[in-house]
Amino acid sequence: MKNKANNKPTMKEVSNAIGNLIQESYRMSDFLRRLDSTLAAYIEYNGDAPKFKEWLQNEIKKEEERNNESNSKDSGKSNGGDTKTKVTSIKSGKKEPTPTT
Repeated sequence: MKNKANNKPTMKEVSNAIGNLIQESYRMSDFLRRLDSTLAAYIEYNGDAPKFKEWLQNEIKKEEERNNESNSKDSGKSNGGDTKTKVTSIKSGKKEPTPTT
């Protein structure tokens, strides 16, 4: 008798699951496209397009300023991947050679 402890999915099940994910991704993409189109039509319908664009640009500027402020702070900032930075507080695990006299 086969032991049921091995519950790995078959290739057919994996293929079906991936197909379902791809199909759902297409549905969400279509929904977002229609939502974007509806919002743009509503803004045009109300005649608020120039006012909305100005507001949106101001919001983007505010967000950029917030990001610049948080990036300029040194707290929690890494060395930016600088490979020349030396860490002295971490030991390598190797014993230091003892000087012989």
